[in-house]
Amino acid sequence: MKTKEGELLPRGRKIQNSKTHLYYDHKNLKAIPQMNLSTACVIYLHNNAISQIENIQSSTLCALYLQCNNISEIKNLEEVKNLKKLYLGNNEICVLEGLNQLGQLEELHIEKQNLPMGTSLCFDPRSIMCISKSLKVLNISDNGIESLSGLMPLRHLTSLCASNNRLKDIEETCELLKFWFYLKNAWFQGNPISKKHRYREDIIASSYCLDFLDDKPVSPSSRNFIKCLENNKLKKSSRPSIDLTQIVASAPDNYPPPLKNAVSASLIHSQLHIFGPLDVHIKNPISIVRGKPRLKKKPPHNRLNKEDSHSFPALFAYGMGSAWK
Repeated sequence: MKTKEGELLPRGRKIQNSKTHLYYDHKNLKAIPQMNLSTACVIYLHNNAISQIENIQSSTLCALYLQCNNISEIKNLEEVKNLKKLYLGNNEICVLEGLNQLGQLEELHIEKQNLPMGTSLCFDPRSIMCISKSLKVLNISDNGIESLSGLMPLRHLTSLCASNNRLKDIEETCELLKFWFYLKNAWFQGNPISKKHRYREDIIASSYCLDFLDDKPVSPSSRNFIKCLENNKLKKSSRPSIDLTQIVASAPDNYPPPLKNAVSASLIHSQLHIFGPLDVHIKNPISIVRGKPRLKKKPPHNRLNKEDSHSFPALFAYGMGSAWK
């Protein structure tokens, strides 16, 4: 049994309520009892049979544990405006709502809701906007969620667990990561996007300071390398591409595309004497004449022509006469 986060008590030991911590967990409660909350900071009501949130009015309350109950709706939290941690996992909540007054909330755990087959957890835009400036930790795993677009206003997130959902659009997820500037820990395993080619590289390239992805560390050197690689790809994709087969007219149609490009590049290089990418407008396209292969131009030689023999002495011309006959 847990008392505080990460702290376990020996079996059989009873937990005594204090002025700041109230323990009502594992008592098979069907409703939240009346409690003196004047000095309460933490209330443990998890692992009961509670069906609705009620009887919680405290200006000092910081953490509320309500996981593993039968709650189907988030409501009656208007009087706990200073609440910082809310645990609602393993309930029956289908809409994330009722958080309009929780402007100090920093952690929200609403994972593994027992929802009907084919349904998923939805997000109320008003509640998301109210907690957008304070929320840092969000756990929405195992809820059949297909899109995270409704969470875009949460720009102060540092930890997001969205594993085991139905996220399919990797491009949408990467675009959302660009809005979450402070995100350091993310979990997306168990989604269709995690099976995409270069999934990890795309997620890291879209984030700013991600330290862990699916429990695996992201080193600064690997992050910088992936970002530089993606930037180079963007620069190359932004340059206008030139189809060499369009520049060189009448190329044989039976040539495969790679061979066409190679032949066209070779002809253009020999014609223009340039290197690197082509950015010169060619007025007269080069044509290939079928059946007449290009012949190499022979270099100049020192053999004398017959017409130039008159400028040489007669003795020299006599000796070379046999070569001109």
